[in-house]
Amino acid sequence: MRIIISPAKQMRADTDSFTCSTIPVFMEKTEVLMHWIQGLSYEAQKKLWACNDSRVIINLASKDYSRCIEKYLQPDDRYITCIFGEMKGEKIVQKGVYAKMARGEMVRYMAANAVMEPEQIKTFDWSGYCFRGELSTDKEYVFIRKEIPGKPGKHPEHAGAKQGAAKKNWFAEQ
Repeated sequence: MRIIISPAKQMRADTDSFTCSTIPVFMEKTEVLMHWIQGLSYEAQKKLWACNDSRVIINLASKDYSRCIEKYLQPDDRYITCIFGEMKGEKIVQKGVYAKMARGEMVRYMAANAVMEPEQIKTFDWSGYCFRGELSTDKEYVFIRKEIPGKPGKHPEHAGAKQGAAKKNWFAEQ
């Protein structure tokens, strides 16, 4: 299984490193190693590198970044995009900062739990987000925030309305 994530920070040129002036000391030994690996069968190489042929790709990147990747998908690829949002009426709304944090936590969750199959990520539960099977498809796993962390009983779909009503009452009293 492969995971697509967006870079967390803008990539910058490395101005602190020195340019190479000679070839690496062990270059001859790397060629010996390369020829030995090339002599192995495909199955033996997979075992050596602990690889698999899985064509499952979990998309945890932003929309802009994932568009760059999607054009390289192969017909056999199973491409699953994770959506982190809140319900506003009948519509799923993604809030950038929270969705980005949830995507990062999903990567951490997958590593900590040695996730190998897409079905395993359905148990992800962080900051009020939980998997919603009835909103999901084979290509999109939808995680909806069921309540606002730190505010027991407050659900995202009602939080704005209650806050707006409190402001109106405060102004009416003044």
